[in-house]
Amino acid sequence: MFIAKRPLAFLIILCLSATGLLAQKTAEDKLQDKLDSYKELQSQLLKPTSNAQNILINHDQPDAHLTARNTGDNPLSSFYIYDSYIDRQDRVYLLTEYSIDVYDGTEWTHLDFGEEIPYEANSVYQDQSDNIWISTINGIFKYSTDLQLQDYNKSGFGCAFCQ
Repeated sequence: MFIAKRPLAFLIILCLSATGLLAQKTAEDKLQDKLDSYKELQSQLLKPTSNAQNILINHDQPDAHLTARNTGDNPLSSFYIYDSYIDRQDRVYLLTEYSIDVYDGTEWTHLDFGEEIPYEANSVYQDQSDNIWISTINGIFKYSTDLQLQDYNKSGFGCAFCQ
């Protein structure tokens, strides 16, 4: 009886092994089919469909592809926008690394650091009198609604409008 069971067990193991090999072969064939489909799709995607050139962007330096605003092609001063504010006239203030870019719905105004704003800005606020307040790394500056400098308080030099 023991001897009769051995060939039967061997036969069962042999059948299971063959089934496993067949399943593995089927999985390998399906994988190869998917790889072939992917290669075909990839070759179609890389074929140019127009006269336009492909533009490759290095994602480590996105600002390297920024078109500067002084060329007229891009109204933003920088790729990086650190903060934003919307005043009561619905103007949008975007704090970038070089300036505050202000959009009034039709055109852009730029308050550049070191020029219209003496220092790098941290934030923008509007008071009840519609004055625009810009805090910087070295004080706070008050601007009128037409973005003209009205007053300022440089840190450590007293307060011109604290009373």
